Amino acid sequence: MTFDKYSQYYDLFYDNKSYREEVNFVVDVINSHLNGNFDSLLDIGCGSGNHARYLASFFESITGVDRSDSMVKVANEKNIPNFKALEADVCSFNLGLTFGSAIALFHVFSYLNTNDQVLTAFTNVNNHLSVGGLFIFDVWNTATVYNQPPQVKVRREKMGLKKVVRITKPKLDVISNTVDVQFDFIIHDNYECIEFSELHRMRHYSPPEIELFCWKTGFEVIKSCDMISGAPLSQDTFSATYILRKIKEL
Repeated sequence: MTFDKYSQYYDLFYDNKSYREEVNFVVDVINSHLNGNFDSLLDIGCGSGNHARYLASFFESITGVDRSDSMVKVANEKNIPNFKALEADVCSFNLGLTFGSAIALFHVFSYLNTNDQVLTAFTNVNNHLSVGGLFIFDVWNTATVYNQPPQVKVRREKMGLKKVVRITKPKLDVISNTVDVQFDFIIHDNYECIEFSELHRMRHYSPPEIELFCWKTGFEVIKSCDMISGAPLSQDTFSATYILRKIKEL
């Protein structure tokens, strides 16, 4: 299970991520395309609730889903107003609710490695959106993965008296359009040393792939861009953001 033990240290390593800027992007999109309808939001792959923390001041209700029970626990312990996280898989959850908009940020859909998984997930999102509703998500961009292949990285952080080291080891699979990312953790806590690893298989996508998935699941692509700058996608855009509109029921 991904984000099991990792969940304890997740916020430590992503404390400097541009959550507020990404939320501003979402808010601007909804203002532009939904006339500022901030009724309800579905937060898919909500993780530890860091996007919801900033979105809560805009939306009347946010429902988060994540397949990691550890991350759901972390998110709910933050007591974010108007927000509730549930343990559920994007391919199979059924909330019996319809939302005005949905997000899946920080490469949630890159964790879907097969076409069947992607089509099932898109269909499930469609089933939880009103016609005309928006789906905003980001994924690894194929052009950038091949132009600038992921490299081994080492991060060192402190968590109280603990010294935490994370070693990221990516391995590219050009046949399956995936990258196996192994995270090795070394935690020094006084005289104790704890080590564990997690393997995250990440899929990257090209714009034509996303367009095909949309065509088959009742969506249209409104825009694709870099989320922070708003620039069009290029071989330098590692994280490709897509804004979709639901155009029909399935």
